[in-house]
Amino acid sequence: MQAKLLCYNLTGERAEFVSALCAEMNIFMRIVDKSELLKPLSELLGFDTQTENKYTGEGFTDEMLVLCFFTQDLLKNFLSAFRQNGVKPVALKAMLTEHNFEWSSIELYNDLKKEHEYFLKNKQGDA
Repeated sequence: MQAKLLCYNLTGERAEFVSALCAEMNIFMRIVDKSELLKPLSELLGFDTQTENKYTGEGFTDEMLVLCFFTQDLLKNFLSAFRQNGVKPVALKAMLTEHNFEWSSIELYNDLKKEHEYFLKNKQGDA
């Protein structure tokens, strides 16, 4: 199966970099619109039928990536490309799993944000 990437809030040069990287690595990239934030990840990735859920809230402004069907090598190469090109990595990223497959983007974002803040807090405690 072809690797797929959902992108949230990437703009400008960062969006161009990720788009070029996906083209080079044969990764299908989809930019998720704010109006789609209630749709299940499975639908955004093309596995389920279209729902009419339209999101009208404020959403979130943090960048986020959802990776699907990435092999271990592809993941390593994808993430290494950021470092090799001096591009700051996207802090909030997740692999699609059977656990989060039916989550909305908002649910995933809230979960990732809590996890990220927890790790940052504990990392600062170690310094």
